[in-house]
Amino acid sequence: MEEKTSYILWLPSWYPNKLDPFDGDFIQRHAQAVSLRTNVHVIFVKADDGGKITRNLEQSFTKKERLSEHIIYFKKTVSFFGSINSFRKWVRLFKKAVKDHIKENGKPQLVHVHVAIRAGIIAKWIKRKWGIDYVVTEHWAGYLPEAETKLSDLPGYIQIACRRIMKNAASISVVSAYLGQCLERILRGISFTVIPNVVNTSIFKPIPTEKNKTVSFVHISLLNYQKNAGDIIRAMSILKKENPNFHLMIFGPLTAELIRLVEDLDLRSEISFHEEIPQVELSKFIQRSNALILYSRYETFGCVIIEALACGKPVILSDLPVLHENALEGFNAIFAKNEDPADLAEKLNWFMQNMEKFDNAAIAQQAALTYSYEKVGKQFCDWYERTVQ
Repeated sequence: MEEKTSYILWLPSWYPNKLDPFDGDFIQRHAQAVSLRTNVHVIFVKADDGGKITRNLEQSFTKKERLSEHIIYFKKTVSFFGSINSFRKWVRLFKKAVKDHIKENGKPQLVHVHVAIRAGIIAKWIKRKWGIDYVVTEHWAGYLPEAETKLSDLPGYIQIACRRIMKNAASISVVSAYLGQCLERILRGISFTVIPNVVNTSIFKPIPTEKNKTVSFVHISLLNYQKNAGDIIRAMSILKKENPNFHLMIFGPLTAELIRLVEDLDLRSEISFHEEIPQVELSKFIQRSNALILYSRYETFGCVIIEALACGKPVILSDLPVLHENALEGFNAIFAKNEDPADLAEKLNWFMQNMEKFDNAAIAQQAALTYSYEKVGKQFCDWYERTVQ
């Protein structure tokens, strides 16, 4: 009989797919990092409520070296009981995919859930059926007390299910100590390991750039309440009165409200909007900029921060405790008071006059050593080993 190859089964609640190419792309990068050292098989099930799927069921299989990905799409039922029926179908398709894979490839060494609140249901079922332990990596901002949508805002049965998933996990990792501390307050008695997000240093890396009279800033986000792009624009309006030699590139899903704000503040020449683009293209804009701005109201990590740092670019951030975990004032970062456009403008103005104080090469080197695929992939594999033992 042919010997089965050992592997880790990944069950993400978010994952990039053809309906939403950027959904949980940081989880896929984690998978790529881990697959440098061990076999990873990802199963992800996605409901389509936008009519993009032409058949009731579509599937895609991809394999690159040690990483294989199985993504299943199904049409969401449009009816009074649509959400219930959709969830049942999601569970049924997920379970079938797991059964088929285990039948063909044998049982995984471990199951790894990313974002407990949904895929953890399948992990609990696997544990009951086959006795295979699961671990959870948490990314979700809903555990933060300042989040716009919190775990406590969800229906009681979802809160109970989430707590049980986390309590039954063999181990829990989080992308930041702050997120872990927030988890501890909600789920008493749990312990956690901090394993950060990764950055692809083959594309996010420093390049030679020419000095320009116009200072270039970049902001990358979903442009929602959490990311607080409005206050960045207001800060730019204040900055323009003191030091107008700047340009801000904003990347993300554009809203009419932000366009109107730029027009009302007469910033059409200073601010340009760009749609979401793949990382390979995005890195080029960061490399040509002078600094990144992230002025979030809350965060669990902030992947764009380490991408900018890996390019050797300083970051100008809201003064959140979690952001201090990956950025150091004066070395690779400047912190501005939260939700205070005037203070942000002051910090931007200071940066424009003192850019040469930042050592771009040292910034890039430190980021590459800390967040590379090799470094973070090893952290995950060491964590797996401790958990299995």
